[in-house]
Amino acid sequence: MKTKKNIIIALQLLLLGSTLFFTSCKKSADEEQLRRRENEIAFNAYADSTDFKKVSVSGSTGYVYMRWKQHGTGTVNPIATSRVQVHYQLYRVVGNIYVEGNYDSETPARFTLYRNENDKSIMGFRIALQNMVVGDECEFVVPWYLAYGEKGVPASGSNLVAIPTYSALRFIVKLDDIIDEEAAKK
Repeated sequence: MKTKKNIIIALQLLLLGSTLFFTSCKKSADEEQLRRRENEIAFNAYADSTDFKKVSVSGSTGYVYMRWKQHGTGTVNPIATSRVQVHYQLYRVVGNIYVEGNYDSETPARFTLYRNENDKSIMGFRIALQNMVVGDECEFVVPWYLAYGEKGVPASGSNLVAIPTYSALRFIVKLDDIIDEEAAKK
């Protein structure tokens, strides 16, 4: 009789644990889908803006919304494999939350648009930069699927603010220089 009672208690605990586990998974999945919808709506709101224009690069179906704050004097756009120096600010679109940047610094940040899978910027950043010339100062909005997608970025190191999954991003970028390939080797 005591064994039967222990089995019933064990089964009830197992059932309770399973219910809590699956409920928390569903809640997390619902939160993820809500975040995704919020970010898609926020990104798509820029389509109605007369200030922002939809831009892409040849061979890509992806696009960002971009507006020029200042036009530069450069005559050449970075290419897909360029290394660039920029001043930038990065925000999460939903909530307008500042993530990181060096805009107030004298020293520009150096980014590689794309060299290989380990040495690349997010696709939305690459699309925007390839539509800029040296001296351009632009604001652009990147959809979640051209940013950090389903993975996001945890807060760590100099990046004190996390980028959750499905986050659309807003950048303010000044393209300071396209680094010459010979200079990059030195």
